[in-house]
Amino acid sequence: LVVMYTLRRGDDGGRHGPCHKKVFGAFGSRKSALEWARTQATRRGFPPTTDKTVRIVIDGETCLEQRLRRLFPEAILTLDVRHAQEKLWEVGRLFYAEGSAELSSWVEELEELLYQGHVRALLRRWEQAMREVSRRGPGTKEKRGSLKGVIDYLEARVKLMDYGRLRKEDLVIATGVVEGAARYVVGERLDNSGMRW
Repeated sequence: LVVMYTLRRGDDGGRHGPCHKKVFGAFGSRKSALEWARTQATRRGFPPTTDKTVRIVIDGETCLEQRLRRLFPEAILTLDVRHAQEKLWEVGRLFYAEGSAELSSWVEELEELLYQGHVRALLRRWEQAMREVSRRGPGTKEKRGSLKGVIDYLEARVKLMDYGRLRKEDLVIATGVVEGAARYVVGERLDNSGMRW
């Protein structure tokens, strides 16, 4: 599912939208969806070599990033902040009980770093936490493995996580519009009474 739209500068200086939203969904390959996006962007006046700002918010899949960089060489790619937040909760549950005040407080503090764009500082804290996890004992091998997996995941995507700057520029850092489109496409168009998959 691809959602393409424009943001307009308002009289207040902020960006407003989405304007001229277009949704494309396919059961086919991701390649067809990305080619649709490239064609639509060019039609809207954003060719591959445009000097206008093109922003693309994606999930963290590496092959998707690589394909988009070829099709949109000048675009600013951003990891959906919700994917990064999921990683905060994943790590937090290694140290604190699900639903506890300690877990919520811990995640809230780290979310502040994330939203300010201090991803390296966040990763340093997790690396320190990993050094403090015993190498022996029940469950510590799994804890260290999970923590390393999350650190490696975010480390590979740091360049996609400049959330502090993007928020200052009033740019989108999450794929809420895509999630809304998915709810509509699935809920309203494909999940009506009497329909069968």
